[in-house]
Amino acid sequence: MIESGSELATEGREAFVAALSRLDEKVDDAGRIEQLSALERLKSAVAAAQVRVTVGFVASQEQIAQGWREHGRACSDAGDFDGWRQARDNARRASLEEPAPASESPASEGSSGRGRGRKRPVLANGIAAQVALARAESPHRGSQHVGLALALDRHLPNV
Repeated sequence: MIESGSELATEGREAFVAALSRLDEKVDDAGRIEQLSALERLKSAVAAAQVRVTVGFVASQEQIAQGWREHGRACSDAGDFDGWRQARDNARRASLEEPAPASESPASEGSSGRGRGRKRPVLANGIAAQVALARAESPHRGSQHVGLALALDRHLPNV
């Protein structure tokens, strides 16, 4: 059911989904409870896999964004404004975060100074939007999934 590249084969996925649709056939209540328990473990394993895949996707996109940033610096040094602008736009599309707008002043962020100079996540940027699309969710939920995946990976890696 699993290919050499650790990806589920199309036939395997379809067979697995078909098998799930027949779980409740011809079992007693004890069997149904056992099935529910197995499905709960499966659901947890799927959620953990989604976190790992999401974190890997974010890391890959950040590497791509860094490449575009370097290309943009090279274009800037060469005086190629159009190339710089295209590289900047491509880096923003591939990046999880972007700088806060210049219109936000430090005073508008509260007296504690929290958030000054930090980047903030973008709700509907390329990464979150792609995760949302893959999971058939809204861009906002995609952003939440990305944020949760990164928090679990960075702060609670043993969960």
